[in-house]
Amino acid sequence: MFLLTLALHLHPARLLVNPVFCFIGKLSLSLYLCHFLVEHGLQSWLGARLAGDARFFGAFILILSASLPCAYVMYRLIEQPGIAYGARLGREIK
Repeated sequence: MFLLTLALHLHPARLLVNPVFCFIGKLSLSLYLCHFLVEHGLQSWLGARLAGDARFFGAFILILSASLPCAYVMYRLIEQPGIAYGARLGREIK
């Protein structure tokens, strides 16, 4: 992973370094936290309708689609204010 990260830093590939992936990267912590709730909510519904590989890819698309709005709200209402508070606190301590 380190070598892949270094390679992308030195030579950004447009397929992997683009506005969509950068936006998802900003939301990554919130996305990680809220996807569990979304997955739990969709789990019984998905299991009854899809099987095999279709279940995996269907679950991925549905969970990502439902988690992104949740993650965006968490990012705006919790993460950004927390980051701003931390920056203010850091300036006060100096």
